Amino acid sequence: MSEFTGPTATVARPPTNGVNTRFCRECGTGLSLQARFCSGCGTPVQVHTALCSVPAAPPVASYSLESRPRSVTPHIWGAIICSIVAVFLLPPVFGGIAIFLGYKVRKQNADLGTALMVVAGGAAVLGMILSAIATGAA
Repeated sequence: MSEFTGPTATVARPPTNGVNTRFCRECGTGLSLQARFCSGCGTPVQVHTALCSVPAAPPVASYSLESRPRSVTPHIWGAIICSIVAVFLLPPVFGGIAIFLGYKVRKQNADLGTALMVVAGGAAVLGMILSAIATGAA
């Protein structure tokens, strides 16, 4: 961030370590905030009242999706449906989805979420056993 206002201007740099520092545009000598002339070359120094004059933005009302309670009903139904499908079709895939949905429910209702996860795991195992029997691999 620099300010240039003419041939005798100084370069105003951002504060370093909490100290405002200015430098002469002509020779680069460090200047105090009260200096009117450069101590190195004698160039007149223009006084800057502020490094940046950007108006502050008005406060924005914060709204977080986490601040309102979220319904877990879709996750419950999803876990139940995926558990049923896991018994008959692609047990690892649908069983995994059902377990994940049970985990999401568990964040708000520990007992129900854990029960859904156990049922989903059982459905996946049952589906794999049934497919092994159906294909004659057992």
